[in-house]
Amino acid sequence: MKKILIPIDGSECSYRAMQKGKEIAEAFDSDIVLLNVNAWVPFIDEINVENIAQMAEKSREESEELLIEAKKYFKDRKDSVTVKTIDTVSLTGEVGKTIVQFAEENGIDLIVIGHRGRSGLDRLIMGSVTMKVLNYVDVPVLVVK
Repeated sequence: MKKILIPIDGSECSYRAMQKGKEIAEAFDSDIVLLNVNAWVPFIDEINVENIAQMAEKSREESEELLIEAKKYFKDRKDSVTVKTIDTVSLTGEVGKTIVQFAEENGIDLIVIGHRGRSGLDRLIMGSVTMKVLNYVDVPVLVVK
């Protein structure tokens, strides 16, 4: 297991996925890729070129900040072995589809994902993004509660 993908969104579940992904990466001397997918879509009353550009830039900046903070989790820990390589990626698109596509195009060996994310549209038992990843990806997925 060389490459572990951990999709993150700032939720408690994605934090727990980072913890579990870190344990696995240390045990197997794996690289980690932290992925944040920006699913920003403008509302009808926001549609004008200036607003779209500003909001897209703000959303991109928030994604980058989230990834920087997440990467610190792996680098600043003194209680365990450090992970060999931690890459961060920020993409824009439909979240589940983008995670699946990224995993397949980048040689990911395992996806470690939280069972629910930040979205208020989560399903009762498991988040819709997690379900989409489980149903469409061709690599193993570990769902962390």
